[in-house]
Amino acid sequence: MEALFVLCFFGGFAVLFGGLLAAAIYFSVHAARRSGRRWAEAAQRLGLTLVGQPRRGLFTGSGPSIRQTMEGERAGLRVQVGMRIVSSGSGKNRQTHYYSYAKAFFPTSLELGLAVTPTSFLSRAWTALVGASDLQLGDARIDEPYRIAAADEAAARALLTVPYLAEALIHGAHGSFEPYVSDTELRFEMSGQCLDAGPLGGALDQAVDLARRVLAARAEIGPTGTEDLVDRAWRPIAEARGLSIDLPQTRMSGRVEGVHVEVDAQLRGQRRVTVFTARFDRWLGVGLKLTRQSSLHAVGKLFGMVDVETGDPAFDDRFVVKGQPADAVKALLTPAVREQLVLLQQQAELLEVEDDRLSAVIGWLIRDPAWIDSGLVTVARAGAALAGVAGGAGPYRR
Repeated sequence: MEALFVLCFFGGFAVLFGGLLAAAIYFSVHAARRSGRRWAEAAQRLGLTLVGQPRRGLFTGSGPSIRQTMEGERAGLRVQVGMRIVSSGSGKNRQTHYYSYAKAFFPTSLELGLAVTPTSFLSRAWTALVGASDLQLGDARIDEPYRIAAADEAAARALLTVPYLAEALIHGAHGSFEPYVSDTELRFEMSGQCLDAGPLGGALDQAVDLARRVLAARAEIGPTGTEDLVDRAWRPIAEARGLSIDLPQTRMSGRVEGVHVEVDAQLRGQRRVTVFTARFDRWLGVGLKLTRQSSLHAVGKLFGMVDVETGDPAFDDRFVVKGQPADAVKALLTPAVREQLVLLQQQAELLEVEDDRLSAVIGWLIRDPAWIDSGLVTVARAGAALAGVAGGAGPYRR
């Protein structure tokens, strides 16, 4: 009798547990399908297209998902509406956080190293404690609700204090969707899932409006200090060598000694560096990947990590070389090529070679015209040696 009672007890418990599990799966599946349908309806109402893989699950089947983004165009700008999904913790403490956003992309980078993010009193206190950068504009209506960082602080201050842009930032600080500004995009974001076209459309309108104000203000403030420097130092070289120069993007390009070369004053985080690039007319076709040798990779070799070696210690100790087949890679790395690459690496903070290009990074903005000209010639000769390009090569093909 006791055995029958125990059997019934555990049988009932198993049925109860199975029922609860089935109910949890049912409600989870129902919620996923319902949120996917609402997301698709919002995209349709906003005139946007769902992009990305639709939902495909064992229990949910296929259909639209909040993990897809809505994409399209507004006022000449590429726009996107999406859901940022962030998981934290593990096991029983694992949590999933949802952030709904609407963003507009700038046609080209602002090249200011700009980051405007909403903040709070505690965040400001922490920023002050650790000494993190927070550019102050002198207007508490902007300085208090936002943290501002920029590589070019003078240009960022001039930009963000243009009245019609400052007005929109002040207004944006008080909505459920808050603005984030970077060099490449403008995003309005709120915590939680927003599946309705009304508020999503409102956030998208705000993003497009503020993005257009940013672009107008950027044009209004004129050239930055970096653009002025590039104009003074690089333009004489461009004119002498017949190269084209793009001041807003701080880039110069054209052919030097038969090779398509570029020099670019790039932002890497909050630091501006000078990048010389030689682009090959034809891919090398061996999957080449050449980078600077590091102490970590040297240790890895002791544990069996393999790269292509030429038998030249002066070269092999400096570079990690990958590619297939190994014999074809070695054939490319002739003594003349190795000599050029070693010479270039001695002058660069970072040197990388791939199947379609060679890039050398100098860790600061070069202001000396003679150094810029010398760098162009050096990278062109290294590229020519590697790709076997003769003088008078045909036009560069992307």
